[in-house]
Amino acid sequence: MHVPSHLAIPPGPCFAEWICLDIETTAGRPESAEEFMRRQWSPAPNWTPDTIGKRYKEAYEKKLGKLALLDAAGIAVIALQTPGHRMVLHCIGDSSKIAPEPNEVLIGTADEKAMLQLFRAILSERCGDQTLWVGHNIRAFDLPRLRLAFLRNGLQIPPALASHQPHFDTMREFCRAFSIERSEMVGLSEVLDKLGMVNHKNLVDGSQIDELIAKGEVETILR
Repeated sequence: MHVPSHLAIPPGPCFAEWICLDIETTAGRPESAEEFMRRQWSPAPNWTPDTIGKRYKEAYEKKLGKLALLDAAGIAVIALQTPGHRMVLHCIGDSSKIAPEPNEVLIGTADEKAMLQLFRAILSERCGDQTLWVGHNIRAFDLPRLRLAFLRNGLQIPPALASHQPHFDTMREFCRAFSIERSEMVGLSEVLDKLGMVNHKNLVDGSQIDELIAKGEVETILR
């Protein structure tokens, strides 16, 4: 798939020096929680049958509340920022009446597969071997989710999503350089607050995506 000229990122260097990435996922199928539990959950040897049943139910209900974090979750939005330009790809509804900001492009597609095909075409034009991926928890979430989505849709994974592509994970770097409380996981909201930056997570976060889609709040999600 080629990027139509009227949808392409505005002219710039052939390959971007860096690309900031963020994706939003939709909730997976409810049965995905059961599949996860069968693969990953196991009781402690000293638990009684009653304890096993109780703990299993608690863990299962917790997974049901976080279906968007499971491997089976679909991708709803792919947001890309390069030096000077922003592009948001999505498959959540009509965005034709949303006025983009300067140097911003919004592109809606019919489904996840079409969105991924367009994403791959964009990467072929903008992402070289030395282009740096930047994002929060991209190493453990955004990049693996994108690779899985390409496989799920029977599409070839773009070279830009290879594991050896340079990347800067803000979650990992914050834990390593700025925190004595966190060693591995820290939410973007906490990082923004501690660095004194504007915190958009106070307005909307990923857990609300399915509810907003159901309400037709496309612009809220994309903003």
